[in-house]
Amino acid sequence: MHFAPAVSLFLAATTLRMTAAPGDVDPALNHFPNDTVVCLAFEPSGSMLVGGDFTLFNGSGLRKVVRLQADGSLDGSFNPGPNATNSGLDAFAVQTDGRIVFGGILATIDGVTRNHIARVNEDGLLDTGFNPNPDVEIRAIILQPDGKMVVTGTFTSIGGAARNRIVRLNTNGTADLGFNPNANDLVRMPALQPDGKIIIGGPFTSVGGVTRNLIARLNTDGTVDMTFNPNVTGSAVYCVEVLADGKILLGGMFSAVGGVTRTNLARLNSGGTLDPAFTASANGLVRCSAAQADGKVIIAGGFTSVNGVARNRVARLNADGSLDMAFNPNASAMVWGIAIGPDGKVLIGGEFTQVGTTARDYFARLKNDPAPQSLTVPSRATVRWLRGGASPETHDVTFELSTDGGDFWSPVGRGTRITGGWQLNGLSLPPAGQIRARARLYSGYGNGSSGLTESRGSFSFTGQELWRQQHFDTIENAGDAADNADPDKDGLENLFEYAFASNPNAADAGSFPAWQREGDRYTLSFMQPAEVNGISYIAEFNTTLDPAGWTGIPNSATAPDHLYRAPSGAEERLYLRLRVTAP
Repeated sequence: MHFAPAVSLFLAATTLRMTAAPGDVDPALNHFPNDTVVCLAFEPSGSMLVGGDFTLFNGSGLRKVVRLQADGSLDGSFNPGPNATNSGLDAFAVQTDGRIVFGGILATIDGVTRNHIARVNEDGLLDTGFNPNPDVEIRAIILQPDGKMVVTGTFTSIGGAARNRIVRLNTNGTADLGFNPNANDLVRMPALQPDGKIIIGGPFTSVGGVTRNLIARLNTDGTVDMTFNPNVTGSAVYCVEVLADGKILLGGMFSAVGGVTRTNLARLNSGGTLDPAFTASANGLVRCSAAQADGKVIIAGGFTSVNGVARNRVARLNADGSLDMAFNPNASAMVWGIAIGPDGKVLIGGEFTQVGTTARDYFARLKNDPAPQSLTVPSRATVRWLRGGASPETHDVTFELSTDGGDFWSPVGRGTRITGGWQLNGLSLPPAGQIRARARLYSGYGNGSSGLTESRGSFSFTGQELWRQQHFDTIENAGDAADNADPDKDGLENLFEYAFASNPNAADAGSFPAWQREGDRYTLSFMQPAEVNGISYIAEFNTTLDPAGWTGIPNSATAPDHLYRAPSGAEERLYLRLRVTAP
């Protein structure tokens, strides 16, 4: 459980600023829990889950957990009511189906016995089919891509199965009997790597009978990865952050990594060796972290200086480990949990009663830099989700498609990292629809909560873009696919070939409609192909070839038919042409 300290006077030197800066308290979010806030997580809608030790929230009887809507208002209908003597919540895990798993010290949910872990439906009502039943406290819950969840804490059994401090649960809450790492002390949090391996931290000194000091990596079957052994010296690793480049940020209470001095902060290469270029340090406990898409990382805990500069309990590091001097929230007491929202704003929870010069009891939201993102469909084969600035770093990105206005979504695949975001190739998307990108966010106490964020967008391809995709594998008006290109060298540019649904990669100029003599005049007739749209056909005549002497000929048929009749007469010369144009 978590205890709030006695309130003490907090004084800090401040500099008057006329405009809000990153790290300043957001005045638009001001709620009043009566005790420590520990865990935080986001749902795909942008709503916020807030959990901890409180028994009142804004004076209401909502205890231990509340949901705030995306606009910051309290969702009073969400009231699972976790309860136990000296109870508190430590972790959330938001499932893709909307259900939410709680972990911590608890005895009942909605009046029904549930020891330390429970699952509720999206409306907060208990999922009665889920009852893992560990014997002691849960500290962290992380969801795998397959829906199974890795759960850590101080327990030694779960559902009657012996499991020391770490277990993997099947989707129905039963223990995965093929996974048994067996740590000899508390496991604070698991962190998933893209290859499915699991990094764990805590005060333990052995895992599966193998010596591992404060940190270890598990293979997907739960056995110890013998190639990974950072060997941390100290009290405990409290948080682990797998960064976009695969490197691993550690926070906690420690003095060395692999025999090299590192004070409470360190960065590892993906294989577990110390990154010598990262030398950031904190003078006290680093309890949690949250990475931004731009590579910056927000850290929080009990420290009062970072890299030798005064920073009370919250700070932001640049990607190279240097201190971001512009970000200084200045919390009055311990920060337990942190989460970055889809808009880049930062939730913090803990024991504090003041942030900067603003009174905030146990919970606050901080302003941040812009969080730009874009979800695009550059071709029928590709979906791209670019994220930058203060957007939260994301993991396990999936893309989904809807063709019925968003009522039903079907998965189309998992994204791979690209510079600035995520991408999925090899698709065959329909001409129009909606696309949704969803991603995991790790947040809260010791990074032990698992939330979700999403972005949605609509797409539709013009007939010309579909034609380009068919013949050039791109929708872009460039290169061989450009309107004015003639890749088959038949004298007809691509725009003209498209106007008649022709193959631009095969010389076929003779297959196009031609002017025909009918008595004393010439006519041109054809039917516009059904798949061609956005094109204007312009028939013209000229008797002198003067560039200014071209005169339009009206279409005397009804679309999609076209019939053009050149004027009759005894001119010695008559020049005819058909042009096509696109917007």
